Order: sequence, then structure tokens, then C-alpha cells
Amino acid sequence: MSQSSFKDRALRELDVLHPSKMRLITMLPPLSERLNPFVGDGVIIRPALMYSAQGGFNKLAPAWGMIRRGIENDTITERATLVAASSGQTARGLAHICKRLGLGFIAVMKSDVPSQKVNAVSFYGVPVEVLQTPFNTIERAIKEAKMENCVVIDQYNDPANAGSQCEFMAPQLWLDPECHNDVIVIAGGTLATAIGTEQHAKKHGYSSSVILAICADGEEIPAGRTEQSIRREVKNGSLDDFSEVYKVSRYAAFVAAAALSHELNWTMPGPTSGMAFVGSLKLISKHRQEGTLDRMRGPDGTIHITFLCPDGMEWYFEIAKAELHGERDFEAKRILGERLLLLP
Repeated sequence: MSQSSFKDRALRELDVLHPSKMRLITMLPPLSERLNPFVGDGVIIRPALMYSAQGGFNKLAPAWGMIRRGIENDTITERATLVAASSGQTARGLAHICKRLGLGFIAVMKSDVPSQKVNAVSFYGVPVEVLQTPFNTIERAIKEAKMENCVVIDQYNDPANAGSQCEFMAPQLWLDPECHNDVIVIAGGTLATAIGTEQHAKKHGYSSSVILAICADGEEIPAGRTEQSIRREVKNGSLDDFSEVYKVSRYAAFVAAAALSHELNWTMPGPTSGMAFVGSLKLISKHRQEGTLDRMRGPDGTIHITFLCPDGMEWYFEIAKAELHGERDFEAKRILGERLLLLP
């Protein structure tokens, strides 16, 4: 098959998977006083689920965007094998699309990625492959891509990653007229979701502030990144582009995810969702202590905070059980007051 014939066929197939046809965000009701200790300050905190849409394919839109860009510029050909470093969700989206297009795909994951995530990708079978390594996954992906016909999908630096989030995911944050989104808190990994959301807000003249929650120095939260790793690996954006960045400990992220799971009906957010939730609490706590809460108030006099939940706990039950040790009491005000706001 000629490149032009492959290109036409692949683009038609991608149109079937067009992200504009997907529900990428599910807005949940505001958290109650059990999880929001700042209700009396006129603060409304609301979760936005990413992972529940499309059966968990929360990164299908950016995977679609990066593959489409490669096909359009002829980087991806009929015989190509795509190689990507991923902790799971982007790899799953890429695997799904590669299987549809008949392209090879190698997902490079860390050795400690939960088996559920590995299986969700390897499930697709040939031509999809999972390669696990205890070392730097980006460096290993680049090494694998030196083989003939291999192409690196670099989610850390491909502008189509953030561009797809800007075009397809971010607009759905504003679909509900009750969601004013004075502040949007997003866990930082590749930064693409945060960059895309901020691009969309600026493009449409929204006054929303996009705030980052990242891993505390020297700690590791699944799918999250520390300041050091973000500055080292992400070139298509910078932490310095965001007005406020909050560092969250691994323990706090898991405790917060567990507390959310006890509050939300039939929804069990994972640790990256917990990161964003803790970031929201740290943000309000800081401005409350400094007497600057009023700067964030919207036209109705309240502060509407939306935090994104990009993962579910189903991937991390074993890790969570080990991380939380013998914890059984997740009474929210005790956790929030005595632990989350005091942790580094």
C-alpha cells in the first residue's frame, strides 16, 4: 500500500474515533462539609472526573492527536512501530488506536507499574507489546526507537498532547453553567492537561486560574512527577508558566483518594486525583492564612474550585493498602485538619 493510500485510510479510521464524539469530563456535585472544611469561607470544591469517560480512556484524545499529527506529517507510515514511555493511560490510548490502524506499538513502562495497568495494554496483543524497565523509561523508549521503522511518541514534548486537551477535553469543563471554575487544580505529570486547559481558558477569555499539584521532592506518586523530573523531562511547557504550584506527599495523595472514595457515590478516585484534591486544600489554606481569599472570588462572591480526577483507585488497591498501613478511620475533618494541611 502506498503512503498516500495508508494515510487516507488511517485518517478515515481516526475520524471514527474523533474525540469530539466522546464525553471526556464528568462534573460531580460540590463536596460536602465532610471534605471541604472551607464551606464557611464561601469556597465550593468540585471534582471533575476524567477517568470514568470512555471506559477509562482518559488519554484517548491526546493519543489520537499525537498519532494524527504523525500521520499527517508522514512521520508515521504503514510499517511504523510506535514507541512511547508511559505509566499506563496514554499507553492504553495509543495501544487502542494502533490496534485499529494495524500499527505496531511498544509501551515502555517502569517495572513497578501495577499489573492491572500493564495488562490493560498487553491485552490488545500483537502488534502491541509492553516493555518494562527499572530505569528511565524515556531513555529506553528512545533506544528502542533506533530500530528500523520505529517512531517515538513523546508525550512530554509533542504539542499535539496539550493541543488535544485544549481542543477536546478542556471545553467540557465549561459545559455545565453551574461550574464557574474560578480556579482549576490539576496534577502535574507531562503538564499537557494543565497547559491545554490554560490555553483554552485564555483563548475564550475565561478568568480561570490553572494551579498545579506535583509530587513532593524525593517522593513518587503514580502518574505524577516531582519538580526535578518535570524540569528535566518536560520541554513543551514549564512549571514557571503557572502562578502557583503545590507539592503533595505520596501519603497525603493516597489518604485524600481514600477519603474521596468514601464521600463520592460509586466513584473511587486514585492517587493522582488525591494529589489535585490536596493541592486544592493547600491553595485555600495558604490564601486563608495570608488573608488573600477575596482575590479568588468570582462575581457571585464565592470561590469555585474544580480539581481534575484523572485516575481511578482500581489500578492501585494493592499499593494503597500498603501505603495506608492499618488505617481504617477516614473521617474527613480529622484527616484534612490534622494531616493533609500539615504535610509537606
